Amino acid sequence: MEDPKEIWKIYDYLKKKRRDMDSKYDYRYLILIIVLGKLMKEGLILDSDIDKLSQDKIDAIKRVSSI
Repeated sequence: MEDPKEIWKIYDYLKKKRRDMDSKYDYRYLILIIVLGKLMKEGLILDSDIDKLSQDKIDAIKRVSSI
């Protein structure tokens, strides 16, 4: 790269990707329902993956996935 500004473009891109990954795979208990809902919406987990959870948690995950 000849222009230092190009480095900042790469930095901004990587920073955004890191934020995306950090929010997608955040396993803190308090926001796990939200994370699972997002993963379900993206098709990364299925109903069968959460069928052992309590019904109230399944319902909450499905509500988040429908948003």
